[in-house]
Formats: sequence, C-alpha cells, structure tokens
Amino acid sequence: MRSVAVIFDAEHRGVDVGQGFEVTTTNPHLTMQSSDVVAGGNTELMGDQFVIDGATYRARDFKPDGTGMTVVELQKL
Repeated sequence: MRSVAVIFDAEHRGVDVGQGFEVTTTNPHLTMQSSDVVAGGNTELMGDQFVIDGATYRARDFKPDGTGMTVVELQKL
C-alpha cells in the first residue's frame, strides 16, 4: 500500500433513462499526477483500490490529459 496525492470528486449528474425520466447518480473520480499512475512499469493499474474517507473504490478507467495529469474513473465497492 502506498499514499499518493489526489483530488477526489464525486459530483452528482443526471442520466436520462428514457421516456423523459432522469435519475441522479454520482461519477466518482480522482485527478492525480500521471507519474503516480505509472508504478512497476504498468501505465494503467486497472482494478487497483483506493480508500478515500473510509470508503473503498476500484479504478475502472484511466484518462491521461496530456499535461501530466490523469483522471481515474472509480467504482465504489
């Protein structure tokens, strides 16, 4: 286990489920330095877990932005 600096965000967003119905969901994700994503030669650590404020999340997608930062899409476990 190691610690890395991240910005955590879990904003609410509306999702259209059809026929004019919308539900609200969250989109938890981290923004972190791309160099922290690269560990042991792996550029995408799919399935890695993060513990944030006592809740556990699993990495499900990585989106490097080309500026040295990466957005990590999360799934709450």
